Amino acid sequence: NILDAETLAPVQQNIYLGTGSSNGWQIRQVRLVGDAVGRKIKIEFRVITDPFNLQEGWFLDDVTVFSY
Repeated sequence: NILDAETLAPVQQNIYLGTGSSNGWQIRQVRLVGDAVGRKIKIEFRVITDPFNLQEGWFLDDVTVFSY
């Protein structure tokens, strides 16, 4: 989710929903649109799992925000 940096109100929700597993690192690019552009934001990362397929976990590395 993208949140307003001051109020923490949602600006853009569920910008990437992924499921399943992978055999290694995956590169993801997500475009921010609308009210998320041109303001101070906070990026919220959330993971939801179930008790049936317990794996090593969810890792996040090298997050970059840039403009075109």
